[in-house]
Amino acid sequence: MTRRSGLAHARVEMRAKVKIWMSGALFSQQDTWLSRRVKKFLGADRPAENNDPELRHDDYGPRTERLSD
Repeated sequence: MTRRSGLAHARVEMRAKVKIWMSGALFSQQDTWLSRRVKKFLGADRPAENNDPELRHDDYGPRTERLSD
């Protein structure tokens, strides 16, 4: 196991606490100032954008025929 200095250990611990804090605000259902800021910072307030051409199915149109009983 690697030995860390006190400052390096404190830095690692602080980064872990910030990640916990941000994930709690991101996945919370409450609409607070903190949750809005975190979601805006991470881009979670925008709809997902999917421009992958392999996922498009343009050759399949809407189904117009009815299935037989």
